[in-house]
Amino acid sequence: MLFEIVTLAPPHATAIVPIRDRDPRPGRRALGAPLGSAASDGRIRIDNDEIGCIAAQIQPGRPSTSRTDRAAMQSSAAQTSIRMTGVLSYRIDERCVLRLLEEADASELYAVVDDNREYLARWMPWAANQTLEATVEFIRDSRKQLADNQGFVVAIVDDGRIVGTLGFHRVDWESRSTSIGYWIAESCQGRGIVTRAVRALTDHAFSIWQLNRVEIRAGIGNERSRAIATRLGFKEEGVLREVERVGDRYVDHVVHAMLAAEWSTASM
Repeated sequence: MLFEIVTLAPPHATAIVPIRDRDPRPGRRALGAPLGSAASDGRIRIDNDEIGCIAAQIQPGRPSTSRTDRAAMQSSAAQTSIRMTGVLSYRIDERCVLRLLEEADASELYAVVDDNREYLARWMPWAANQTLEATVEFIRDSRKQLADNQGFVVAIVDDGRIVGTLGFHRVDWESRSTSIGYWIAESCQGRGIVTRAVRALTDHAFSIWQLNRVEIRAGIGNERSRAIATRLGFKEEGVLREVERVGDRYVDHVVHAMLAAEWSTASM
């Protein structure tokens, strides 16, 4: 598996994005295999010899397997100041950062869901019955999603504490489109954290992945979630009637979308 270190938005924000390996060499992990190894603290570590630093101009999904390219990757890896620990990191402000989830985060993430269960269950179909075991599986799935080159999910960390998550549901590389989902603890509402986080992911989708379309779908009565899309300039395109079941009711979703050609103007 080769990885690409790319800029999310400002220069200090970096992401590690998977590039499909056409024919893994003996001893290297195949596509979709677990990333790195678990250290004593439960955190995932990816050794330098498992990572290739590839220029951001290389299109996602296109392997670079020549001996010269690999030598350049290793040279770049040795020179970069970023520690190769499989961590996506983006600083929202002096208090808040986004980073990849790890299995060691499961208990903390579950505690946030449990503390906000009633609040989240209004619009999130999974929240009412979420368990610690299901939270572990969610984190494992998010790591596989990254390995499969289908986007990524990150934790929202405020003052060192996980307070929510956001990420891409999947990436349609053929149609060059994706969608973004998010939630945050009720106590952290109103600070613009999610708006800035969604802006960063949207910019990443257009600027780095060269996608053409990003969607945000939200329950028709979920005004806070819909306000984020509106604030960022996403256009309301229509309503999907009773598209999701939340508890004992069916919820209509409003579809908001942004196109690449519109983003440079909307994001100013």
